[in-house]
Amino acid sequence: MKNTVVGWFEIPVHDIDRAVKFYEAVFGFEMQRKKLGPLDMAWFPTVEGGMGSEGSLVHAPGFFAPSSDGTLVYFTAPSGDLSIELVPSQLSFTTNKRAQCALQHERICW
Repeated sequence: MKNTVVGWFEIPVHDIDRAVKFYEAVFGFEMQRKKLGPLDMAWFPTVEGGMGSEGSLVHAPGFFAPSSDGTLVYFTAPSGDLSIELVPSQLSFTTNKRAQCALQHERICW
């Protein structure tokens, strides 16, 4: 196989400004905002030729909705350490039962 199977992912959010602030603070990068018709998106940065899939946050009321029953996306931190301690204290998030196992294995899931 020549390419990664997953070509794109979208993470639905209720408050895109809050979500962008969170991801930028945790990872230390800037997300690129895009408006595509009714979709308000923030794209994760990519590295040409790098491993992994491209994706974005997406706010589209009536079209996409966050759900605790949805797909889990696992991120890789540039430092290799993506533990809960990296979340700045002024930012908060909640986890559901599904995510508790991932957090115990030093992964952040929403």
